Amino acid sequence: MSSLNKYIELDPIASIASSIQVKKQKIKSLNQFSCDVLGGIEWSHFDQQQNDIFAHLVEQSFGFLQERAKNLSKLMIYTPPEEMTKTSENGVFSVVEILNDDVPFLLDSLLSELQARNLKIHTVLHPVLTLRRDKKGELIEVVNPMALGHDGVVTESFISVHVEELSAQEQDELRDVLLNLMKRVQMVVHDWLPMRNRLTNVATSLSTEMPRVPVQQLSESIQFLRWALDNNFTFLGMREYELKGKGAKSKLIPKAGAGLGLLRDQKMKVLRRGTELTHMTPEVRKFFFSSNPIIITKANIKSDIHRRAYMDYIGVKLYDGKGNLTGELRVVGLFTSSAYASKVATIPLLRQKLDFVLDNSGSSRDSHTGKALTNIIETFPRDELFQITNQLLASHAKEIEGLDHSPRVKILKRVDEFDRFVSVMLYLPSNQFSTENREKIGDYLASVYKGRVSAYYPYFPESPLVRIHFIIGRDAGKTPV
Repeated sequence: MSSLNKYIELDPIASIASSIQVKKQKIKSLNQFSCDVLGGIEWSHFDQQQNDIFAHLVEQSFGFLQERAKNLSKLMIYTPPEEMTKTSENGVFSVVEILNDDVPFLLDSLLSELQARNLKIHTVLHPVLTLRRDKKGELIEVVNPMALGHDGVVTESFISVHVEELSAQEQDELRDVLLNLMKRVQMVVHDWLPMRNRLTNVATSLSTEMPRVPVQQLSESIQFLRWALDNNFTFLGMREYELKGKGAKSKLIPKAGAGLGLLRDQKMKVLRRGTELTHMTPEVRKFFFSSNPIIITKANIKSDIHRRAYMDYIGVKLYDGKGNLTGELRVVGLFTSSAYASKVATIPLLRQKLDFVLDNSGSSRDSHTGKALTNIIETFPRDELFQITNQLLASHAKEIEGLDHSPRVKILKRVDEFDRFVSVMLYLPSNQFSTENREKIGDYLASVYKGRVSAYYPYFPESPLVRIHFIIGRDAGKTPV
């Protein structure tokens, strides 16, 4: 074995870096950049030819790194030369690279977008780089993050994703989408603290302005808002509305300059009347003149930040110093994993629903029935639990509890109070569950409710039954019953 081949075998990263031609003063930075980018790769899977491909990729990426103005998001999409990649493990592929401030949501939002386009992802490289730049944003040095005593350095997020080959048109389309996505991520991150502060102030004002709301209901609502602020909700957008007019003629008017995050964009609406997005619906007006100080439901648009899902919508009524209703603080985002994993008994509003179910059954928590009902509520679809009424939840829980004694096919439905969707939970013997049957059932439900299957969530408990939770989306009209 020659000394060169031995060197390649023992240190492929150093070999790759040494094969790239750069100015002498850049060699140290190139070596560190190569280690940052390639350090997590399992080299036993690659041969010398693939090392040559990595050398080309690192050279392109290092050039991409050379200049970046403060707060600028950079994006590069390209396809390496076919003669270099056609014999690689994944064949010809394209590269998507982003250079950005080190902020949350960027990587998962990018990957969600690529997955939504059904693009096959081959490789994901995501080092956080420690750099020193001059005032113009030109690279001075890539710094070893483990070394001590570095002044004036910045951290930047570098993302390189290798996907199936993209045509020139596909690259242009993806570039436009990703640039807009990066702008929205920046808005959300920039307004994260102002959104938290605004909701904190509203929660405090609810306790001091004495709205005409039953004391226990108000207290639980305030505690829910504080619970959401305790890392149980990812804030993506917020907008304040002023209530104008009275009764059926009342309108919610967006307050100028009061939008944060995604809702900075005045054109963005999260509610729908029929097929049109709007600020106010008759159903929201009904909520407005009920005693509930907050509403928790689903928005009509999906998030493309953090994870692809319909955004959660928390509407909080606003009051003046005399307790009169003046408007709404509309909050959109996503409940975090902790909100789904926490015990129901620890979550304000949901714990009241658990208490209602137990009280309605006449069972104590420690009884056999009480423990069964508690388990039913704990394993109930959490998004559904936030939205369902106490009375319907108690009815569903009783039906589900009966299935333990007599397993059989059972359908439990809930029509969204805004007629936007129907939530259907189907209990089916596990030996009858298959993709074909699930699709047939979904199509049948869509025809019954004159809608479409927006989502489905199978759940496999330790029982003879499988639960499939269907969401049947609808666009207009009263829901058929």
